[in-house]
Amino acid sequence: MTVKVDVSKLNAVQTRGTLKTGTVLIGLRASASAARATAAGTASVGFSDSTRGGRTFTMGSCQP
Repeated sequence: MTVKVDVSKLNAVQTRGTLKTGTVLIGLRASASAARATAAGTASVGFSDSTRGGRTFTMGSCQP
C-alpha cells in the first residue's frame, strides 16, 4: 500500500523542524489479518496484527 500525504499537512502537525528535501524519515512495516475457522460446529475468528521496524527514507524533492 502506498500512502500519499501533502507535506504541508505533515509540517502542520510535526514538532521537530520542517520536512523538506533531504529529511530522513523512519518507516514501519506492518501486517494484519483475520482468519475464520469452524470445528465441530463452533466458529472462531483469529486476528493477527503485527508492526515491526522498517527502514529509513530520505525525502526527495517535494515539488510536483
